[in-house]
Amino acid sequence: MEIFVLGLNHKTAPVSVREPLAFDADDAAAALKTLKARFTDAEFVLLSTCNRVELYCATDERGAPDADDLIAFLSEDRRIKADAFREYLYLRFGAEAASHLLTVSSSLDSMVVGESQIIAQVKESYVLACSVKSAGKTLNRLFHTAFAASKEIYSSTTIANRRVSVAGVAVDLARQLFGDIPSAKVVVIGAGEMGELLVEHFKHVKCNNIFVVNRSFQRAVDLAAAHDIQADKWESLEGHLADADIVVASAGGQDYLFRKDTFRKVL
Repeated sequence: MEIFVLGLNHKTAPVSVREPLAFDADDAAAALKTLKARFTDAEFVLLSTCNRVELYCATDERGAPDADDLIAFLSEDRRIKADAFREYLYLRFGAEAASHLLTVSSSLDSMVVGESQIIAQVKESYVLACSVKSAGKTLNRLFHTAFAASKEIYSSTTIANRRVSVAGVAVDLARQLFGDIPSAKVVVIGAGEMGELLVEHFKHVKCNNIFVVNRSFQRAVDLAAAHDIQADKWESLEGHLADADIVVASAGGQDYLFRKDTFRKVL
């Protein structure tokens, strides 16, 4: 079986290109099922995070699917013209594809080197592929090798001493810019995985006046209850911007969070 990876990431593509190609867990499961039904002899794992979308594939000697097949599939599944993202893609085969996965899973290809989320995200992607039976012996061996290599890297190098995340870096920067951070009013926009990480990091540095604002109010309420903070509705965001000391946004969506008029109202 030949292994290859087709993808794009924060180094090759802007967020405006990455976001429309992103998959949530349900979308990824459906996509993997479609690929497996279409190319029955091939194996697939789909890795989709904030910073990358990658399709790992193992094919037989006949070479189906090839890169063009996968590009056409992404275009079809995400309803985006291939020309909108083709130039941002990378394609790696064999040992280079395996090396790429090892680099990704050990966080060496992350926006923040040493961040601890990526190995969990890679594992979740692999488990999902196994659950829909799109991964087989070849990708099983590849991903287990990557997990073992990542564990070895974290246990035998100094990278383990600086396990960080983008959320942690954001809070560290806020501490540098705002001296008395425990007394600060902090507004976290977004109640997803990154929003929760931000809340955890702010709580760790003794911030007690934290509000979470989210488009889905119930998700904000659930996050607030879990961490003993306050939740508010999306419509209240401008009011919080007017008196917040620190605002950190981690919300998705197809539109801008802030526009020029937003700041005219609150400043």
